[in-house]
Amino acid sequence: MSREENRGLRPEDQAGAPRVALINQRIAERYFPNQNPIGKRIAYGAKPKPGSWMTIVGIVGNVRDAGVYRPGLNDEPGPADHRGAGHSQPGSPA
Repeated sequence: MSREENRGLRPEDQAGAPRVALINQRIAERYFPNQNPIGKRIAYGAKPKPGSWMTIVGIVGNVRDAGVYRPGLNDEPGPADHRGAGHSQPGSPA
């Protein structure tokens, strides 16, 4: 995967711009096995609302960002995504 294909969030990735997302390695492996997810589109929920689809522009490493670490119980980081400024978070109004 080239650097241009796998980019980070940019200042222009804000409200009003086309919606983009960075996904972590776990989402890439789970939902796009044996594929390059760059350029594919994702949305939350079984029935995404119009305008909620995001284009994947990059893949980041897995990180543990919440909760207390308990060896053996939560060794694997969960799926995560990162969106441009101004884009709604899961569970918040679009």
